[in-house]
Amino acid sequence: MSKALLDLDEEAMLIEELDGFIAGLLVCPQMIPPSAWLPWVWNSADAKGEPVFESLDHANKVMGLVMAYYNDV
Repeated sequence: MSKALLDLDEEAMLIEELDGFIAGLLVCPQMIPPSAWLPWVWNSADAKGEPVFESLDHANKVMGLVMAYYNDV
C-alpha cells in the first residue's frame, strides 16, 4: 500500500500517516466524504495536488486499496 501511494507523489502519505489520518476521520461526529479527504492522501503537503495516475485502472486500483484500508480501520 505505501509503495502504491509513494509511486503517485513523494508527498503522499505513508501507511502510518494514513492510519492516523483515517482514525481521525472516523471519530468525527459527521461522515466526511472521500472526495474531501482523498486529496490529502495523495499529497499530504498540499490537498490541491491531484495524483497522477497512469490509467483509469491504476486510479481504481489505488483508490480501491485506500478505501479497503479505510474500511478495515
